[in-house]
Amino acid sequence: MAITCLLVWRLWHLTPEGWVAGSKGFGEEETEIIEKPASAVLTCRYALIEECLTSAYGRERPFVMEFWRAKLEGDEIEKWLSQFGTCPETFSYDR
Repeated sequence: MAITCLLVWRLWHLTPEGWVAGSKGFGEEETEIIEKPASAVLTCRYALIEECLTSAYGRERPFVMEFWRAKLEGDEIEKWLSQFGTCPETFSYDR
């Protein structure tokens, strides 16, 4: 049976100005807390995970998941995703 272990992660917030870096952490603990911008319409989590207790143990792999989405009319979020791209797959502020 595979157990997924969350290693390190960063939240990213999509705003009308583009992607903004949010909180980051190790495991389930936040190591740097950054408030979500008021203008955010989408939040995703970029993380490195590994499968524990399997033959894949020790092999890290990136993982992106949608964490929160604003309830907006129409396809405004999809337009911003087309303009700014999908969730950044990085931990740094620079994209």
